Amino acid sequence: MSFSVRLMKSEGLLGSMLYYDGQLNDSRMDLAIAMTATVDGYIDGWVPATVVNHATVEHVRKNAQGLCDGVQVKDELSGDTFEVTGKIVINATGARADFLRRDVDPDAGPKIAVNAGAHIILPKSYAPRPYGMLIPSTSKSHTTLCYFPWESNTLVGAVNHSADLTDSQPHPSVEVLDVILDESTEYLHVNREDLIQDTQAAWSGIRQLSCDPNDSRFGKDFRGHQIVVDRRSGLVSIFGGNWTTCRLMAEECVDKALSLHKKDVSVKYPCRTYKLRLIGSQDPRFPSWHADSSLRVKTMAMELHREYAVDVDGATI
Repeated sequence: MSFSVRLMKSEGLLGSMLYYDGQLNDSRMDLAIAMTATVDGYIDGWVPATVVNHATVEHVRKNAQGLCDGVQVKDELSGDTFEVTGKIVINATGARADFLRRDVDPDAGPKIAVNAGAHIILPKSYAPRPYGMLIPSTSKSHTTLCYFPWESNTLVGAVNHSADLTDSQPHPSVEVLDVILDESTEYLHVNREDLIQDTQAAWSGIRQLSCDPNDSRFGKDFRGHQIVVDRRSGLVSIFGGNWTTCRLMAEECVDKALSLHKKDVSVKYPCRTYKLRLIGSQDPRFPSWHADSSLRVKTMAMELHREYAVDVDGATI
């Protein structure tokens, strides 16, 4: 293994285990889902969604009967507010989902445990393809640390730390970054100063985990999702989960919402998205995208490579 990860120290190394894993560009996946939802007639009966960026849901509306019938939204660019109405309101706001639940019911208990994971980017020489390295529990801080090849660079992380949800752009503290640097010198033939010089970027991502202090099934180690319905207002909230189960989460959440609002909403089709190919997957069933997709994708990949030094293979959809 030390031959595959050339910077790894061999002193004291007794052995290692080789395993295989997949990689996911979460931001591109998120964008592909949103873009697919907006296409009119993507499949038979498909009604396009309205997707809004730079917008924050500030308040959940209620009608005279106390049932949710929409939300108040703030345009973060202009500062203007506007309202969106609907027969069903689904709260899928991630780490901030408890805020909306308490907007509807101030006495609602917590359903989310929030923390953040810090990462840094190093040159690709730290984890040359196709190998990376994962340390399940480091010697000093007992954290999990990985070094994975990522788009012509090396992704290092993640060190967990507390998260402040009032910060729209969370960032790791100096203390958290010190943990990554100090632990790295324990396992790699590199000193701290070189690591600092080689660090190209550092960031922190918020992670929300489904939890319930009153239910042992949803403890701190639970990694699944949970759907909660406010019986008074009809607000449907979903928490936790991960990218691996995102389609199942969506299906179960929508099915739950529809089962509670049979009188208000009629359903023409059962769930059809569990095998739906997203925009960018070169699906021949969507000819308006597929006709010139090859040229479009190659041009986009080269533009990303020139502007941001992104690996062409990684930029190709």
